[in-house]
Amino acid sequence: MDDSFFVAEQKCGFQVTAESKRLWAVLLDLMVEFDAVCKKHDIKYSLDGGTFLGAVRHKGFIPWDNDVDVIMFRKEYERLCKIAPSEFKAPYFWQTNETDPGSVRRHGQLRNSMTTCILKDESENGHPRFGFNQGAFLDVFILDEVPDDDQELTQFRRELEKKSDELWVFREYYWDSGQNEWIADSLRQAFIDFETVLTRYQDSGQKCVCSISLLPQRLKSSFFAKDLYEDLIDYTFEGFTFPAPRDYDTILSGLYGDWHKYIIGTETHGGFIMDMEKPYTEYLKERCHHSIMEADLKKHPILALYQERDMLLDQRNTAWADIRQKQSKLKRLRRKLKMMYVLSAVLALFFFITCFVF
Repeated sequence: MDDSFFVAEQKCGFQVTAESKRLWAVLLDLMVEFDAVCKKHDIKYSLDGGTFLGAVRHKGFIPWDNDVDVIMFRKEYERLCKIAPSEFKAPYFWQTNETDPGSVRRHGQLRNSMTTCILKDESENGHPRFGFNQGAFLDVFILDEVPDDDQELTQFRRELEKKSDELWVFREYYWDSGQNEWIADSLRQAFIDFETVLTRYQDSGQKCVCSISLLPQRLKSSFFAKDLYEDLIDYTFEGFTFPAPRDYDTILSGLYGDWHKYIIGTETHGGFIMDMEKPYTEYLKERCHHSIMEADLKKHPILALYQERDMLLDQRNTAWADIRQKQSKLKRLRRKLKMMYVLSAVLALFFFITCFVF
């Protein structure tokens, strides 16, 4: 990349700093790497959100934007999750709750582990709160089907919000408890519960899709017909090309209303602790540690609920184990009886033949 790219400048009436340019360079590198892996495995994706708006309106980054977003159908996302951990080599890192427990990402993120990009709401007094990978990132959102029926949609949103709130509770307790094993197991189960609700309408023939996992209360204007994301063309973004829907106006109007109008200075993530020269692991050395006693963990109503469910599951598993043990004993007894019956029949036949001969 040419050195002139990193020079601070005014764009659209906004001062873009050299620091922002360094972040842009890292994000653009993540986009190129992500695009290469998706093309290699024929995985379909699209630019999304402000990145899509930037491609259409600015042919690159929106001057006041500081992240990049892509989106894909869930089936494509599941394919990506299978190959991503082995395809993305250091310094790249594919982050989900499975690859980085306790991160509680409800979508995927491609990280650059040699950088630092800590969300302010995941920090305290300028220091990170949590220990997961917090390098600069590309968000990979998921398109899920949403119910056509308004009453179903209301109930669906309520359930998603409830399950989402549970995830945040577990994340706090997971790190504050020193990655307590019981909390870790409960967090995994909470995530399964969340995705069970989230994917309820998968392949159910609903008309629209949406990236609803992050914001259950998204406006219906951001629900789009599935075929919009099936008709993709290439858009120029900072000199590179990336796919996005042909019908950009329908999607950008749904997301932003009058997308031609500049709204300067908004930040999606509420700001970062940002350092493109130093890996996030250096910042983790000064991480804010909170401690909580194990006895206090189970006082929280959500944690108590999961503990009660775990106890019931343990009781059920114990009962099933007893049943299986009794069934095994019964099978062995039946085999013995069968062998005794066969032996008795053989002896009776031998006795009969002996008597007949003599």
